Amino acid sequence: SADGLIITRMVSGDPRIKLLLDQGIPFVTFGRTDVDAAYPYVDIDNEQIAYDATRRLMGKGCRRIALQLLVAKDQASAARLKGYQRAMAEAGLPI
Repeated sequence: SADGLIITRMVSGDPRIKLLLDQGIPFVTFGRTDVDAAYPYVDIDNEQIAYDATRRLMGKGCRRIALQLLVAKDQASAARLKGYQRAMAEAGLPI
């Protein structure tokens, strides 16, 4: 049995956060979610990564850029979509 837990694939309103906090189980998440509670996490800036990747392709002359997301409902994918959309909008390109 474990005495701590690492949680992955965070989703919007992730119910695991409240459950673990209520049970007093030590945990850390990979990524954040929109749960209104303080909890420990480690994360990268998924929105900025997608924005930068999109801008890099634009810098190479690409104008019809597609974004592949594996899981539509996880927080990382939502943030990446936002970064992609922002870069495309700033460049005046259709999605």
